Amino acid sequence: MWPGIAATAKNPAQKDSMPFPFRSGPGALLRRLVLAACLPLALVGESFSQQFDPADYGDVALHLKANELGQVNGTEVTEWGPLGAGGSSTPTYIASDARFNDMPVVRFDGVNDVMKRSGANLTARTILAVVALEEDAGNLAGLISNGSDGLNVRRGDSSNRYRSPGFNMDGNDFVGNGSPGQLHVNQVATGTYGYGQPHLVMAVASSEKIYGNFWIGSASSSLGRYWNGSIAEVLIYEGVLSPEGLERVGWYLQKKYDLPTD
Repeated sequence: MWPGIAATAKNPAQKDSMPFPFRSGPGALLRRLVLAACLPLALVGESFSQQFDPADYGDVALHLKANELGQVNGTEVTEWGPLGAGGSSTPTYIASDARFNDMPVVRFDGVNDVMKRSGANLTARTILAVVALEEDAGNLAGLISNGSDGLNVRRGDSSNRYRSPGFNMDGNDFVGNGSPGQLHVNQVATGTYGYGQPHLVMAVASSEKIYGNFWIGSASSSLGRYWNGSIAEVLIYEGVLSPEGLERVGWYLQKKYDLPTD
């Protein structure tokens, strides 16, 4: 729990209810101002992100942060948490990207870069990722998949949206597998993003999904559909978060990367 906010207890992930997006509008602005006023100065910038513990708000299945890689700028990223890459399919570490509040990112070239974890058996219901996709990315560019064109979080065809409810979603999508889930971009349901602009995508499935294999950067070997863009952070929960938990996780990511709040 964040220091100075004692009125709300720690909330684990809620398994049986869908979340609300961390809220927008005047009420959200007031809540963020209150949160900011409660946070000590020590929780600003990098120190702020180091103090935040996502496990306070649910069961974390995977948490990837580019700023924890600590590599030399321009070097190949062969390992990121449990994921691996090799040969010509290896993304690149960027030590500081001004678009992401001068934080590090992992750059995928859109040609063949992909990172994989075979036999992951990763349980997921809530996925949050801070990313940017370039305008010349390919049709259906894949951010996350099971390596067999399933449980995709992907570009919506050739548009500046993700496949999501009301926008070309199908059973191969993470939020379209089974009953429809939810997908928000910067708090907007089925929202748009600017090409090359950092944004927060949040996908919440209607039930827990299992990634037998877990890929970042492509839908499958045969289809390609490679991600042409940058990834700063990926946070996956086994369940859904409470509204308060989602508000705080959203605040952490927005503050860390200086993302749009509405």
